[in-house]
Amino acid sequence: MMIKANVYSCLKIRFLYHRSFLSRPSFVQERDSWSLVDAYVSSLIASINSCVSIEQCRLLHCKVVKKNVSFRHGFIGDQLVGCYLRLGRDVCAGKLFDEMPERDLVSWNSLISGYSVKGYLGKCFEVLSRMMMRSEVGFRPNEVTFLSMISACVHKGSKEEGRCMHGLVMKFGVLEEVKVVNALINWYGKTGDLSSSCRLFEDLSVKNLVS
Repeated sequence: MMIKANVYSCLKIRFLYHRSFLSRPSFVQERDSWSLVDAYVSSLIASINSCVSIEQCRLLHCKVVKKNVSFRHGFIGDQLVGCYLRLGRDVCAGKLFDEMPERDLVSWNSLISGYSVKGYLGKCFEVLSRMMMRSEVGFRPNEVTFLSMISACVHKGSKEEGRCMHGLVMKFGVLEEVKVVNALINWYGKTGDLSSSCRLFEDLSVKNLVS
């Protein structure tokens, strides 16, 4: 006799299978190990974010390497790079960045942002140039990239570099991002080019209070 399965019976079978799978000793052990790793990484990230000395930063870096924690787990590699930059060790930050086996758009933007905060305009352009050389694998500058780059230009009051950023913003199709246009308006205003600043404002399709 052929038994016709209905939706309820199918769901019940799936539920029982799923429950038996989750209760297997091997899965429970693996799940618990994930929890332990996540808890350890969370603790490390909290320590990195509150780190106030280069000695402590190096100690945390050693723990990550010694425990064989992936730099991509919780973006811990990017957190360490940011910590080194925050403590003024840009050479250590750049070296760690280069040693990271996997770097994504967040990694590139983190390094550029760190250099931007320090006012290292030359290093920002150096990292951006390297990033754009890898655009074929998806590392294209985005809104976050350009906000950091324009901020560095404002910090240095650099006219030529700022105009270069304006051109790249247009090239990569980010001119529709209100925050980026506002940053450019601010940069043109800071350099005394009020006519360019006004033109950008008038061409802005969506204006907000900052504009």
